Amino acid sequence: KTVLYVMSSDTMGKFMARKGEQPAGWMALGWNSWMLGMESAWVIQMRLMKIAAGGAAGKAEATRMVSEKVVANMELATKMATGRMGTGGVKTGAAVVKHYAGPVKANAKRLSKR
Repeated sequence: KTVLYVMSSDTMGKFMARKGEQPAGWMALGWNSWMLGMESAWVIQMRLMKIAAGGAAGKAEATRMVSEKVVANMELATKMATGRMGTGGVKTGAAVVKHYAGPVKANAKRLSKR
């Protein structure tokens, strides 16, 4: 038997206030995460089109994609291990989104050029 518990926004706000978080902070984090996901999906589409076209440009894009991901994840792990990502859910989440947003935006700009 599955039981679903639903919290009203008022109850959720009181819960977050006890935890030291503001509902607006969580909503902003959710929105920014969603936007990062949408932009990332577009970048993935553009990269796959370039890779599928083949040739030197496709090979270079595949190599660049893998190396960027390794570097970004290593940088994030280092920041988290040294405490530079903030404390608390919203602060840490926002710092992670910000960490990935820069490279995603740069790739979107680069891949949209012809």
